[in-house]
Amino acid sequence: MSADYHPLDRAAGVPILLGPIIGGLIVDNTSLQWIFVVNVPIAGAAILLAAGVLRPDAGRVDAGKLDWLGAL
Repeated sequence: MSADYHPLDRAAGVPILLGPIIGGLIVDNTSLQWIFVVNVPIAGAAILLAAGVLRPDAGRVDAGKLDWLGAL
């Protein structure tokens, strides 16, 4: 089975497994507000990483008009 998936695809399962466990430990040992405090530096790091890696015009295509009826 490991030959079917790229190593990065397999590694994506680790946060999915660890996130609820770590979140539960934080809430059980502190309070719910600490979840938000912990997420602030994580979100900041994600924004900085995305700003450094992503290019504003990479892969941009003309999407055309928005289908308002389909959006509803």
